[in-house]
Amino acid sequence: MKDTENLIVGLGIAGLNLCHQLEKAGRSFVVIDNCPSNSASLIAGGVYNPIGLKRKIKSWNIDQLTEVLAPTYREIEELLGIRFLNDDLPILKPISSAQELTEWTSAISEDRIAPYVTELSCEMPNGPFQPNVVGSVIIRHGGFLNMSDAIHSYRQRLMHKGLLWKHSFQHFDLVEDREKVVYNDISADRIIFCDGRYIASNPFFSWIPMKPTKGQMLTVRVTPFLSPERIYNQQFYMFPTSEKDVFRLGATYDWNDLN
Repeated sequence: MKDTENLIVGLGIAGLNLCHQLEKAGRSFVVIDNCPSNSASLIAGGVYNPIGLKRKIKSWNIDQLTEVLAPTYREIEELLGIRFLNDDLPILKPISSAQELTEWTSAISEDRIAPYVTELSCEMPNGPFQPNVVGSVIIRHGGFLNMSDAIHSYRQRLMHKGLLWKHSFQHFDLVEDREKVVYNDISADRIIFCDGRYIASNPFFSWIPMKPTKGQMLTVRVTPFLSPERIYNQQFYMFPTSEKDVFRLGATYDWNDLN
């Protein structure tokens, strides 16, 4: 019987961060994950943006999150011996109407989105943008994570240490008593689910009103007018890869076809 403090189900972006914090705190854990190739954390672009583009407001708790985001992922990079954080990349957001231009102007003048956006341009930005573009803003302190690299590397680390059990979690094999939860040969003080969209089929959380959506990403070769030192957003995000003039584009959102 394997005894541990924490039994964690799922090793996407949430599970990886939780494991890292538990390890830093000297707490024991075991992870169960079937390591799917198409999980959201592996497919997603990993872009983070400090500004809500629709309402032109700061993203939730962004000032506090910005303080810990880069230091935390740098710690994980050092632990794994890889680089997956692309931080402090400006995001170019074209402005497509006079109304949107007014909204951005108001947000900047009222100091609602400083220090992330402090000025705008009323000229067409350089690049293959739609002809109705009347200006643009540059959003600072954005970036993206190559979560696929991080997760694959972290999986290998946990497997080497005997802390990752690679199989699908069977909810009805879980046995609970007053002090412990027991799952097959694992005894734990608590169980924590980090299983993303699979929470919708988790019998312990079936009451959560969750509606999953499917996203898809494209890898595209683009015009050399686009800078590899920027992220672009015009309806979709487009962000650079390590290959010259190759970007990733997406994600789409499909609420019905969830295959």
